[in-house]
Amino acid sequence: MSGTVSATAGVFSPAAVECADLPDLLGAVARLSQRDVAALSARDAEGYVLACDRLRSALDARRAVAMDTLAAHLDEDLQRRAHDQRRGGVPAHPGPELHGFVASMLAPGLHCSTRTVQRRLEADRRLVCTTASTHQALWDGDLDLPRADAVAEAARSVDPDLWARFEALVLETTVDEVTGEITLVSDEVRRMSRSAFARRAARIARTLDPASQCRAAKQARDQRRVVIRPDRHQPGMAVWTAHLPTDVSQQMAAAVDALAGSYAKANPGTSIDSRRADALTALVLGNAEVKTVVELLIPVLPTPDQATRTRGALGQLNPVTATLTDGPVPEGTIPEGTTSDGAARHDTVAWVIPGQVDDPRHGALAPDVIAQLLADPDVILRLARLDPDGSITQDPTAYRPSGSTRRRVRARDGSCRFPGCHTPAARTDTDHVTAHPHGYYCRSGPPPTAAPSPPTPARTTCATT
Repeated sequence: MSGTVSATAGVFSPAAVECADLPDLLGAVARLSQRDVAALSARDAEGYVLACDRLRSALDARRAVAMDTLAAHLDEDLQRRAHDQRRGGVPAHPGPELHGFVASMLAPGLHCSTRTVQRRLEADRRLVCTTASTHQALWDGDLDLPRADAVAEAARSVDPDLWARFEALVLETTVDEVTGEITLVSDEVRRMSRSAFARRAARIARTLDPASQCRAAKQARDQRRVVIRPDRHQPGMAVWTAHLPTDVSQQMAAAVDALAGSYAKANPGTSIDSRRADALTALVLGNAEVKTVVELLIPVLPTPDQATRTRGALGQLNPVTATLTDGPVPEGTIPEGTTSDGAARHDTVAWVIPGQVDDPRHGALAPDVIAQLLADPDVILRLARLDPDGSITQDPTAYRPSGSTRRRVRARDGSCRFPGCHTPAARTDTDHVTAHPHGYYCRSGPPPTAAPSPPTPARTTCATT
């Protein structure tokens, strides 16, 4: 085994990796076993890391071409099908959006949400079709994908007639006067960090085409937004991403920093980052004059003799009063309308929180946090029923689900029900699982585990499925 390492170790010096041909480099990387890699010297291990990174860049370039090819073939098929329908006298209905359709095909195999695959598809097609030199540098392993994306993104606001000039300036492309050999990326640019490279691309785009940059900046202001998602690495936390105009961001940052500084002086020992989060929270909630609405999906588990008397028209629950049992209040139970000694009156309702609850938009909620929400007089509670079999029903005479049904279905599913798609339910459509009795038909897809009554169950689906 050590003979294999010594025979290939010289290939993995950083200098050798930088100038090696990609097929030779791929063979050298693939030949080493896990034990061989663990036995490399520090210098060869550094080169092995650089070799893997260069190969990954080259593979990213090849994947981009393949995704562009797949999208082009599907576009041709969709257009040919629409043409055949028109020629046969059949009305041509609008087909699916191309990139969303391709993304829905690839999402299950890539184990990503449809939206994530669509963003990558659009970036890859932009890279292949608009910045040929940058894509070639990625293909050769001279640039990594984040830096190549930075060039393609900056080129979006540049006039197409200036794309070639823009790329030559960013990459510092040169031509040898004697041999005519073209060097796409200079050594200095190749060694730039990702952040410095992105700033360079943006600066050259502004200098080369100022008018387009002004138009792009105006369009960007119209796309300001706030994105909220659960923190996958820290339970009980959520991640907020805000896209704001630069001048607004400066003002907000100054206000947050000033308030965070006063918090830090009053309570030393806490990190300034935590104080900034506290300051932002205080500024937002302190100026908000709206009620907080919390929607809870309540599992209903009636016994057989209770099922009839608690079920009203259209399967809705009749009001039922739950009382606390004698003895101490169970952990995670929040009584409403209790007496001064903590005992619940007969006409009160007890909230029993069995454990952690996952909010698909904000993340995990611990029982004590839910207890605080339920006890807060400024919180408005919206209750939704979930049947024991997990089904949610609607009025059988109506085709479109009501607002209440849509909220309950999205709260139950959390994400799109299409296999392999993880698009959050808030960004999906609500669709029928079985055919509607008045001539409407559902999209194809897996049925729920049990068929509720009346037979109009709903589910969340992306528009592309």
